[in-house]
Amino acid sequence: MNKNYWPAGLACAGLAILSVTTTGCVPRAKTITETTSTSTGSARSVDELTLGFESLRNLNNPAATERGADGIVSNSSASRAVFYLNQWLARQDIDAFQWQSDPMFEKTPQSIRKHPVFAQLDQLDYTLPDVTYLQQCLWLNDIAQRTTQEPAPAALQPWLQEIEKNGKIEAANQLRQAERLFDWTVRNIQLNPLLPPPKGPQLTAEEAKKSDNRPPPQRGVPGPGYQQLPRQTLLYGEGDSWERGRIFIQLCRQAGIPAVMLGMVRDTELAGPQAWAAAVLVEEELYLFDPQLGIAIPGPNRQGIATLTEFVADESLRTALQPPEGEPYGVTAEDLQNVAALLEAQPETLYRRMAFLEEPINNARAHSRTEQRAEGDDRPRLEIVLAYRPTELEPKLRRVKHISTVGLWRVPFEAVFYSMALPEVVAKQPELAMRLQEREIVLNKEEMVYLGDKQTVDRSLVEGQQQKVRTPRSVTLNQGRDYFLRGRFEDLDGRPGARSVMLSFRPSAQEIELHESSPAYLRAKYGEHVPLPEDPKQRALGLMRMGRMMRSAKNNSTYWLALSYFETGEYANAIEWLDPIVRGEFPDSPWLDGARYITARSYEALGKTDQARELYLADESPQAAGNKLRAEWLKPPVDAAKPEKPTDESEKK
Repeated sequence: MNKNYWPAGLACAGLAILSVTTTGCVPRAKTITETTSTSTGSARSVDELTLGFESLRNLNNPAATERGADGIVSNSSASRAVFYLNQWLARQDIDAFQWQSDPMFEKTPQSIRKHPVFAQLDQLDYTLPDVTYLQQCLWLNDIAQRTTQEPAPAALQPWLQEIEKNGKIEAANQLRQAERLFDWTVRNIQLNPLLPPPKGPQLTAEEAKKSDNRPPPQRGVPGPGYQQLPRQTLLYGEGDSWERGRIFIQLCRQAGIPAVMLGMVRDTELAGPQAWAAAVLVEEELYLFDPQLGIAIPGPNRQGIATLTEFVADESLRTALQPPEGEPYGVTAEDLQNVAALLEAQPETLYRRMAFLEEPINNARAHSRTEQRAEGDDRPRLEIVLAYRPTELEPKLRRVKHISTVGLWRVPFEAVFYSMALPEVVAKQPELAMRLQEREIVLNKEEMVYLGDKQTVDRSLVEGQQQKVRTPRSVTLNQGRDYFLRGRFEDLDGRPGARSVMLSFRPSAQEIELHESSPAYLRAKYGEHVPLPEDPKQRALGLMRMGRMMRSAKNNSTYWLALSYFETGEYANAIEWLDPIVRGEFPDSPWLDGARYITARSYEALGKTDQARELYLADESPQAAGNKLRAEWLKPPVDAAKPEKPTDESEKK
């Protein structure tokens, strides 16, 4: 049984990268192994699970990758992680662990329940796809750990304080955390258009007998919410509103906050309930967040976050979501008569082996040499969550007013089907294959970074004499994204942070032009071994492709570098780094929408509301309606905009 999701494994640096052909060759810098905590820790013995955890943390280190003669890259850290996990598993008393398949999964359609991928949820051996899922959970936990520590925005604080005054301190804390996690999702997952559910072709009865009648995801037909797995959404930093919703829900899960998608049950929708908002369950109320608009839905008088109860009862809350001169909000009073709670359950969360691993992996993290904490940092850590039992949440949701249906959301399963079908689709679509290949090359191409001064011994000098050297390290954008998601923005103990990595992928315009036009320059820089086609036309195409990928890498690194400054509250730096994208120096930049949004958010944070409003109002992205609402909310009150009348005759003069 083939459990490898594609391109989920492809997205993991080195697990299955497409070969780099001579028509698109990217020179590879000499690999210099990064010295990490995993190789410099104390001499104490470390058990297999801790070693497995440390291998997971090293997945995106280019030193762990090896490219074979066929161009395929293997990842030694991934292989080690699987080995150590299974070695640890072999020593456990598995029979003592009580587990049964979640009853809600048993109610899924037979096409899901009986599919080979999901037929053996109780399998205990760990596999390479498990490694990518575990890394995803570590990233989500890292994000939740630092984001839930953030204070609530000023506009939300009075509302939260009122909740606290009523004795609901934990409820207020959960709502603060949920709002912060949602805002992280909106900032860091640039919104793509949400595709409509695919419709089948109009066929005669005879044609239908011969056609492929599998559901669209299993045929590789693009559709809403399932074109990426959550790990890819995090790694690539973009997704549609349903993919955003999945990330938000999974972040809430790491923080211990129950969250779901809410769907509209319409008779005209053959594909089932259509998701429209995410919601967190706090004190038996569902609080609403709209991933399409990119905002927490405001409550009455634009105070706090609306509950489902309020949203159904108060039509003004819905009309308030229509921006000036914009389209009405897409949910009507009729839609709200039949609301479904859709539980997000990525298939791996239902696996027996993930439930078995959950508590031990938290113990392993506590002993890992990769998780060193700053001196004096005694903040409690969020537990890493690997498994999920939707059945435990179901009865609580059924008690919520206006919820008529509770079930597993089909999208997590469709995403797996789509990823499995994609290779067949790619084989028939050369342009799609080229685009996916170039994206992976850009993420995995190596560059050199030279970090700080390090004391080293030079044997040619007097015995024991030291000298300072700049330590070269090989890095990839994949590694930079790993550091970004982990919150490691700055260099640490002679090891690079996300910013150093991103800066390594910003060549000058002149250097890019030389790569595109001068084979002699390439041979001088990378050596005579650089493979270039003899045919002038093929060579020109290859060089042009190389330049295109270098520009893509520079574009990505510039945008992610700016995001890192926003994450640490350095808004002026974020604006400065985003300015070239906003001004159009990167033609056809895929990050233009996100760059404008983050620039506007930065101006907003700096109190420069006029500049922020100008960007929000000019927006034409998929999130335009939400951004125009933000602009409307930034308008000064009417009374504040009018000058005060003179109080006496002298002032009139």
